[in-house]
Amino acid sequence: MGYKKLMRKGISEMLAIVLGVVITIAIGVALFGLLPNYITTMSQQQRIAVTQLSASKLNSTTCIVAFTVKNLGSKDIANISLVIAVNGNWIAPDRIRPIALESAVKQSGDGVSISVALAPGQEVGVAVQVEAGSLLQIGAQVTVVVKAVYIDGTTATASSTTHVM
Repeated sequence: MGYKKLMRKGISEMLAIVLGVVITIAIGVALFGLLPNYITTMSQQQRIAVTQLSASKLNSTTCIVAFTVKNLGSKDIANISLVIAVNGNWIAPDRIRPIALESAVKQSGDGVSISVALAPGQEVGVAVQVEAGSLLQIGAQVTVVVKAVYIDGTTATASSTTHVM
């Protein structure tokens, strides 16, 4: 009787091992099919960052907003556009004037567009003069929203907030 019990136990263990191997292979095949697409999609995601943001009051109605845009994506940026809000109020594009980039700047109803070639990993400094009228006080909250358009037409957006000094 002990011999028969041992035989059954051996067959049961063998069946468990075979099933375990089949399940492991099935999971491996599924991951092999899905994982490369997921990794490729994640690595091609385009991102930007707004860094080193500052806002300095120039006079009672105007301030200088300076910031850096960094390309964190894997493709070149063709141009960037920006909009600025002071204390939650969006500033009209004609009241935002980039400093030292006049030839590459276009103003539209959507914001200020700046033609700039920015390779992956590179960053560009931008300084703009903002006429905010009575909204401009020391300590006023300034929000900058930057949208980058990549050479393939994809876009990425980033924003940052600071206070007027």
